Amino acid sequence: MSTTDALTWYYGAINLKTGQSTTTINGYALMLCLTQPHSAPASLTLSSTAYDEGRTASNGGTPTSSVKKGEMLPIVVTIKDANGNPVGGEGVTLKRVQAKSRSGISVSSNTVDDLILDEVTPTSARISFNQNTSAWSGFTGSDGTITFNVTQNNTVGLVTPFTASLARNPQVTANQDLIFTVVTSPDSAKANYWGHMPATLTAVNGAVFERPKLWSELTSTSGVGKINNNNEDWPYFTPTQKSDASVSPCEVARQPLFNDLSSLSARYPNNTFVTETGWPAYYTWWAEDKSADGKDQSVDLRNGTLYTGSTKSFQPCLANARSTVSSVTLTSTAFDAATQAAKVKKGEAMSVTVTVKDSAGNTVPNVEFTLKRGEASPRNAGATLYGNVVAMDDLVVQPLSGSAVTLSESGNTISGMTGADGTASFSLRQDNTPGYKMPLTVTLANYASATDTLDAIFTVPTSPNVSSAHFWGHMADTVVVNSKSLHRPLLTTELPSGANPVSSPIINYENWASAHIIDASKWDIARQCGSIENAPTYNELELLHTVFNSLGWPSSPSFPYLSSQQCGMDEGTGAQDCSITLINKPGLVTCFQ
Repeated sequence: MSTTDALTWYYGAINLKTGQSTTTINGYALMLCLTQPHSAPASLTLSSTAYDEGRTASNGGTPTSSVKKGEMLPIVVTIKDANGNPVGGEGVTLKRVQAKSRSGISVSSNTVDDLILDEVTPTSARISFNQNTSAWSGFTGSDGTITFNVTQNNTVGLVTPFTASLARNPQVTANQDLIFTVVTSPDSAKANYWGHMPATLTAVNGAVFERPKLWSELTSTSGVGKINNNNEDWPYFTPTQKSDASVSPCEVARQPLFNDLSSLSARYPNNTFVTETGWPAYYTWWAEDKSADGKDQSVDLRNGTLYTGSTKSFQPCLANARSTVSSVTLTSTAFDAATQAAKVKKGEAMSVTVTVKDSAGNTVPNVEFTLKRGEASPRNAGATLYGNVVAMDDLVVQPLSGSAVTLSESGNTISGMTGADGTASFSLRQDNTPGYKMPLTVTLANYASATDTLDAIFTVPTSPNVSSAHFWGHMADTVVVNSKSLHRPLLTTELPSGANPVSSPIINYENWASAHIIDASKWDIARQCGSIENAPTYNELELLHTVFNSLGWPSSPSFPYLSSQQCGMDEGTGAQDCSITLINKPGLVTCFQ
């Protein structure tokens, strides 16, 4: 049996008396012969589970196996006889030649061409294969194979041709090219080196970026500069060129906004962007939108830093055009068709939703907007407010997440962004309101013409829901007393034309019509109720008092509720007032319907 040391073959001999074996290059020994010849090797294959059809096609059709830099590439040498049976103990020589870049440039540096062969079976050995003339000889195991794991951990993206040949018949060969790819080169025929740069990247906000184009991949390179970064030539663009369709790698609609770039950078924290993506980082990357003061913006994707006023940057492209925003709407589940406004009671929360859609009617995520409040106004002017008037129109806005914001003045805004479903919702409160209506306006940050307005009304129980009230209210019009429906007092503005109330006391910012029990010239019970018999008795006023505080009806000691009898009642306190007939005291009138 022969053995090898690199490319030197040694002949083995054994002393049949002692069993001791020796090797020699050119010694003498007796020869024994078998009755049947050894199986003669007829075929030799060099294979790998990392065989790559795509790389084979890109590599001119030469059988090619490929793994990423840092991974192990397994190869198997297999020898069989004419009947397809494995041939063990057969000598094999494995050689390599000079490694090359994808562009065909020969690379002779041991630093980047650091191939290592780890023999796994039939024996274990580590062989340095970092020379263009590196070779190794050995024998197949009993299964007719030799297996190796190959690494090239410092590669820049090289292809290295391997050849296996039979020791007894060197004309029988098998070849396989080995490629170790790098993340800093794309899998492009125009790349300098073999790479596996991702075809797309997805930002935290869902924006999908396509890999940048090499300088040689541009449709036109006229006037476009280039920089060699990590062994590839990348184009950079001036502010004018990035929007020039003749040279820019993508149309404006596919150029990302600043928020998209920030979101992409956030996907790769702790300065891992280049390591994970392989994208060049010599320059920053252009954003399509400008800063508030009109300057071009660019982002260092390694750390998310924003720059303005750059003169040259790389141009990123989205995989799909940014949705063309067509409309924004501001809606509420509390919308009231009668008033054409969102309406809730004071103390309740009002839900409003911002929805952004494109021209096809699809909702658009990640769109920035501002929600602005307008001037709060009463239902009708003329009321004099008192107390902490400044705080009465404070609007508290609570986003779905984050802290609530108080919009205390007309023109105050809160900013937001639509979520993945193209909407953003808020909860509104105006707990100090006297019964205001307030316009709300939503405007898109990058589409100023897209806007919508919704009126918000917070009603109070102390104003009736009538068109002539000073404030927007939800006062109960009637209440059941003694199994009968009793109607609230009337506002002065609710009296028939030409009718004159005795007085118009202001209670809770509304003007109420007072009356006498009987008055031939001014408002009295009969005029309001149709007959004094439709007025409640004093006992029925007592029953009214038991539910009075839940009604929001006006109450004042100076204007008791009148009955069809001599005495009336201050419904707020339940105190009896029998001075009505003695001094002809005016009061508030309720009527059974």
